[in-house]
Amino acid sequence: MIPKLFQKSASTGGKRSINLKRMWLRLGTFVVSAALVLLAAFGYLTVHFAHMLETELANLKAESAFVTVDDFLESADVGGAEEDVEGQRVVDFFMGLTPDDFDAPVLAGGMEILGEALIINPPRILENWNPEVEAGVRDACARNAALIEELIAIGNAPVPRLGTWIANNYDPNEFFVMYAVPNLLALRGGANLLGLRAILWHKDGHDDEVLHTAATILKIAHHVSNSGHTLINEMIATAIRNIAVQTAQLVEEDAHYSEQGIREFCGALEEAVHPEYLTRAFEWERLAGIDSLWRLRPVVVVIEDPLSRLTAYFLRDYYATNYIRVMNLMVTATTVPAYEHKALLDKLKTLSKDTDSSMGPYASMMLPNGMRSLLQVIDTEISLRTAQIALATKLYHQDHDRYPDTLEALVPDYLDVLHNDPFSGKPYLYSYDDAGIRVYSVGTNYVDDGGLGTDRLDVGWGLKE
Repeated sequence: MIPKLFQKSASTGGKRSINLKRMWLRLGTFVVSAALVLLAAFGYLTVHFAHMLETELANLKAESAFVTVDDFLESADVGGAEEDVEGQRVVDFFMGLTPDDFDAPVLAGGMEILGEALIINPPRILENWNPEVEAGVRDACARNAALIEELIAIGNAPVPRLGTWIANNYDPNEFFVMYAVPNLLALRGGANLLGLRAILWHKDGHDDEVLHTAATILKIAHHVSNSGHTLINEMIATAIRNIAVQTAQLVEEDAHYSEQGIREFCGALEEAVHPEYLTRAFEWERLAGIDSLWRLRPVVVVIEDPLSRLTAYFLRDYYATNYIRVMNLMVTATTVPAYEHKALLDKLKTLSKDTDSSMGPYASMMLPNGMRSLLQVIDTEISLRTAQIALATKLYHQDHDRYPDTLEALVPDYLDVLHNDPFSGKPYLYSYDDAGIRVYSVGTNYVDDGGLGTDRLDVGWGLKE
């Protein structure tokens, strides 16, 4: 027999054992139930995200947008031959040029004629002109004479028509990253080198050669745009176009251009404005998201943490959908004049400030970069257009010994078409006095600030009397 004292303890212990078993059973049931709920939620969200992506792709197809690399390259082809000698020559030169190909002297005073990034500003160099600077510029051009001649030859080569040619010579995924960043930076450096040569043309009294050199720089930019459809290609091309404008701005000093020189350069300026190139670049970047973001851009975001990698994999369709939606906004912004879609530009500005990783790494990366690209391309278009108009007023002045009262007076004798300001939808603003003329855009604040170039209020071109 068990003493009564121990009978109670045994009974209590049995109840505790039963309760403990029940607790573990309930906990196990809860864990299993929670896991099933999570699996169901994950399954639902996976299907939901996949459906979101499928819907975006279906919408793009309905709008006849590109959803395959082959479709894109076929649309880019405007009659290119399978064997394009000039195309091969241009692309080989672009792919082979690096900053190491430049002989870049540094002046004794510390002023770099061609620095590591190969950036110069011809008007600024003229502002600091002295015998030492002149000696350095002449030395830089002499050391790089062969490269200058090659750049001029490439710039004046027929524009390669690359659609069929690329499809027959390159894997589309290789073409996507065909030019490395050093190649593109070197091309920008090449444009700057031509800008240095233009300074010497100006100083030696050959001012029409300044305009001819600026036109060659514009052609190089055109080749860069036409031989690679990525956004970085277009941004480097935009930078090169700006170098051409800076080179031609030597006219603000004491250059004397002939009527033929001005008319030829105005024609080059007219040919240089291609807003559709940015549309194409954004379409290509959007295509990268459609045609497997993770395969084409493995180096953009390196995820080392296993949990983060798993999360990224689970959210891949969600991230891709957000990316496509952002790129849709970018494409729309390039096809609609800024003055008609201020709300869209404001939305892009807000998104570029507020975006975070919840949109996904690619959308978060592309949004601010795309916004900057959009504004840079618009600014460059304005610089090219206002330069064209300003030079046309100079022709008018040569013929009439005065500036025109209105820009409309330039058509058709001096301009075929008077283009409108992207930010107003109206003709560019124009003023003149004894000091010279000013042609400008209202800029991103949509307000006439009197042609002030500070704080990006107005963008334009001036000519000194």
